[in-house]
Amino acid sequence: MAILTIGVVPVAEMLPLLTEHIREDEIAHISLLGKMTREDVMRDYSIEPGDEMLLTLLNDNQIAQVSRQKVERDLRSVIAMLDKQNYDLILLMSTHP
Repeated sequence: MAILTIGVVPVAEMLPLLTEHIREDEIAHISLLGKMTREDVMRDYSIEPGDEMLLTLLNDNQIAQVSRQKVERDLRSVIAMLDKQNYDLILLMSTHP
């Protein structure tokens, strides 16, 4: 099982529920933006004219406005990579308020 997050998500709060059915060492956590600096996120995922805004929590515990289209593009790439690694289940989580 893979947990894919856009930004920072309190995955530790979900683990007790998930580990009732699957071992913790069988759960991978991948964050698209969670380990990036705010500056890098704003450079790579800034909203361009015509883009839709997506709110997400970054590792500085502040909400950022990012391009939904750019996030979706890169999530698709990560999902394709996870699919090639034969994950049976990919759980997408977000902190969008």
